[in-house]
Amino acid sequence: MTHKADDSNLKQVEAKILDFNWIFVGDNSARLIKILSETDNDEIFATAQIRVFVDFMWQGYYDAIMEQLFIPFVFYFVSFILYTGYFSHFEDDELSFNFMMEIVTLVIFGKTFITFLILEMI
Repeated sequence: MTHKADDSNLKQVEAKILDFNWIFVGDNSARLIKILSETDNDEIFATAQIRVFVDFMWQGYYDAIMEQLFIPFVFYFVSFILYTGYFSHFEDDELSFNFMMEIVTLVIFGKTFITFLILEMI
């Protein structure tokens, strides 16, 4: 009687360890990002190592973009729409809820406008 091994439960696993330590030395990561941004060869992004690098870097950039750009832009947009569409039609000389909300809206709009103006100048 011969024993034939049951290979049905065996699966092939391929593990790769990518050596990215050199990226975090000096300004290597900035240089790599600059090279990737200026390349005309789109096929480089199909490389597994570059995809892993981009996914790794995106994890940090996503949070920064969301917190420092997108959320302030939403405040900027909403305050602009509120002021131009609603609060600009009221002309009260007395202290009222609408007047206070108009001032708050103008402060938010002014602060975010200056922030985005500085970003554009940079």
